Amino acid sequence: MHTGFPTSRSTLTRSLWFLALACCALMGAFCVFAGMIAILERYPTASWPTREAKVMQSRLGSSSSASSRGTHWHPHILVAYLDDGTETDVSVAYGRFLGFGAGLKQTAEQDIARYPVGRVVKVYDEPGNPRTAILERLHWEERLDWIALGLALFCIPLLAYRKIKCGASIST
Repeated sequence: MHTGFPTSRSTLTRSLWFLALACCALMGAFCVFAGMIAILERYPTASWPTREAKVMQSRLGSSSSASSRGTHWHPHILVAYLDDGTETDVSVAYGRFLGFGAGLKQTAEQDIARYPVGRVVKVYDEPGNPRTAILERLHWEERLDWIALGLALFCIPLLAYRKIKCGASIST
């Protein structure tokens, strides 16, 4: 009677290798996709104009939701533009959700330390929408780490498949 499970150790080992390689390829595809989304999301900020502003408030903020596991920490920074005195909340960086350490308390504390109250900073604001403003432009090159990781993870199964097809076998 066939149960749907491999009956020999060799078949089980090959099935586990196939599953591991398939997971590796999926993770690789996800990393490449996430890196490309981050690059496309940040691309418009490269042309945003610069205005000088003074940091009026710099504190640690947090949020949590029923769907998240734990607390998401972020810097809360309020600036006043020097040219007209308008105050606005600013983000440190646009589209930073994918960065290593995003949402961690330590990362948010480091951001706050870089922008103390009273410091004059450059603020990049979206043309026509000055309420969308950032302190740091993240360049597309900074997301190449995700794409490189994704390509490496995606190539591992391809290399393993090629090795198996050329006559080598996965040992049990």
